[in-house]
Amino acid sequence: MSNSDQGQKSARRHSRGVLARLLKSRLGNTTMITAFAAVPILGVIGGGVDAARGYAVKSRLQHACDSGALAIRRSMSGATPTTADIAEGNKFFVFNFSQDMFGVGPTAVTKNFAAGTAPGTVKGTAAAQIDMTLMRIFGWQQITVNVDCEATVSVPNTDVMFVLDVTGSMTATPSGDTISKLAALKLAVKDFYAELGAGTASGAGRVRYGFVPYSATVNVGNIIKNNANWFLGATTGDTAPYMTRTPNLGTEWYIASYGAESGHTYGAAYDSTYNWPGSWTNYGTSGTTTISGTAYTNRVTNITSATCSARAIPAATDASTTSAVGPTLSSTVDPTYPATTSTRYYNTTQNFNRTQYGYGWTLTSGSGSSARGTCQFRRRVTTSAFTRTTPSTTTRTVTWASRPILTSWTYNIADIDVSAVVQNGTAPNPTYWGGVFQSGQSNGTTGSSGGTPSATMSWGGCIEEPPGVNTITASTVGLSIPSNAYDMLIDHSPDNNAQKWRPYMPELQYESSGSGTRWYASSYYVGLGSSACPSASSKLASYNGNTAGFNAYVDGLSAVGGTYHDIGLIWGARLLSPTGLFSGENSDATAPGGFQISRHLVFMTDGTIDVKTWNNSAWGIPQYQGRDGQTSDGETTLEANHSKRTEMICEAAKSKGFTIWVIGFGITSLPTALSNCASSADHASIASNSTAIRARFKAIAETIGGLRLSE
Repeated sequence: MSNSDQGQKSARRHSRGVLARLLKSRLGNTTMITAFAAVPILGVIGGGVDAARGYAVKSRLQHACDSGALAIRRSMSGATPTTADIAEGNKFFVFNFSQDMFGVGPTAVTKNFAAGTAPGTVKGTAAAQIDMTLMRIFGWQQITVNVDCEATVSVPNTDVMFVLDVTGSMTATPSGDTISKLAALKLAVKDFYAELGAGTASGAGRVRYGFVPYSATVNVGNIIKNNANWFLGATTGDTAPYMTRTPNLGTEWYIASYGAESGHTYGAAYDSTYNWPGSWTNYGTSGTTTISGTAYTNRVTNITSATCSARAIPAATDASTTSAVGPTLSSTVDPTYPATTSTRYYNTTQNFNRTQYGYGWTLTSGSGSSARGTCQFRRRVTTSAFTRTTPSTTTRTVTWASRPILTSWTYNIADIDVSAVVQNGTAPNPTYWGGVFQSGQSNGTTGSSGGTPSATMSWGGCIEEPPGVNTITASTVGLSIPSNAYDMLIDHSPDNNAQKWRPYMPELQYESSGSGTRWYASSYYVGLGSSACPSASSKLASYNGNTAGFNAYVDGLSAVGGTYHDIGLIWGARLLSPTGLFSGENSDATAPGGFQISRHLVFMTDGTIDVKTWNNSAWGIPQYQGRDGQTSDGETTLEANHSKRTEMICEAAKSKGFTIWVIGFGITSLPTALSNCASSADHASIASNSTAIRARFKAIAETIGGLRLSE
């Protein structure tokens, strides 16, 4: 037995003896009884005081632990806290449990924060040692208070649709930043995902993400192209109208074959020019010279000039210097339909030297009629060979055939079969002529656009909207979408071909402009952003277990084209709607756990609407097709039309219960149509640089998820 135990037993025996004697004695009983009664009363009071301190310390310690855990979770950008995140939490803990609070010294308090067992959670523990006051007389020197805390983001069934401006201006880098706006946007979207999380793999708490990158159109073809009730081209033979060009063809007769060639028919030969030397060569001064069997006197004296000139001379003689060449084909005269024969022309050639003969008279006496002289026989030979050409002809019978020939192009709105290109991705290009051209015609375009189409065309997945109402303007009263505005209705489901979506095909789009031609697939017009197709949109999908897939999609975004907010917003709403095209996937009835779905549309843009009258957009070409206004409307009017459409679509989306968040990136203020688009003023904001937009996306995700204590 320890000394402590023996002491306690001795004290108890002493107490029992004192009490026994007091019971027997009547002297001073009241005083003693009062004294002894004070002991338990003192214990009750002391216990209450120290217990109250203990409860106060534990309550404050729990509050400090909770504050620290929440601060860490709020600071986190990944699934687990960093050293910096924990340091932030420690600051909040110390602020809420300051030094010497309730008499508890700083060395008597311990705390620890770390990642929880579930991704995205923060686990914390804290302990405080409390020195007893009145309870010390009862042997209670100190007690330890322990608390636990855990913070997480609470996520109900949630659908998030990102509608992202990926127009060409997103390639710019804001002043003071080191990365482009597009690169900053990608980081911000990933931050959003890290904050809100992937949701549960099964059961309540599912989170789905969808994407609609937009410019002047959207790339949703991969989502709707196989439904024949929705999309033109899903059925073989489907046609759609485009501002295009069609070939004008004539008939050309051509020679299909020739018959056997006839023999030659020769014509009169002809010589090329030949040259004589400047002097003659005389024969002898007496006697005769025989040429070709005839003797010619070499010299005759005392003769008049006339008599000399009248003397007979031999014909010129030709001596060949080369062998004959030919007949050689020189030309063929193609007959004109319906002639039955074709003539071919030949030449036979041979080179010669020519010898010429004659008499030359020289005066020796007299003059006038009595003049007499010497008549001398002589010759001369050409100084170089000349060519003798003998022409000839042959004939052949002709067999004729016919074929089409392109005589011109007509530029107008025409129906084009799009079924092959929709179903296969590529198809023969009807604006390319692979046959014979009339003189002056070709496949190439003219004017500033330039370019030559290829024999095949391709489709990248972007779409054109069906015709709707083209009378919506800035002055249109109210924000209700007309029932026949098929291009703006969120839950629109086509009833006929005229109401269906159709492929966006710059390769088919042409317009004649004065003496030139604009082609919307040429590099010139693609560079201007008038025929750009953004990255493919993505339906709502869970990325639980597939963070790499989420990041890969975001990394694949590219920036190109002009800015039409309404096309991005309408398709964001269509892909998010629980009662539209995808009700079978999006309705509350399909949500796990029997819980409704919280639906959010996160809309980001870096600019105002940018429309050109010759833009090739989801509404075709305004100045020719007039689907989003009148064909005579200028750019300012068209932009006002689309601004009103944007307001109408936003109002319709909010009426469906969607929460709309609007972020303007790199701009000084939001246009009224966009600030009004947000669900409230708190849901609209401006981000001037990459740091700000990342913080804003993270804050939205945190608000959607609802940061809370899980323990």
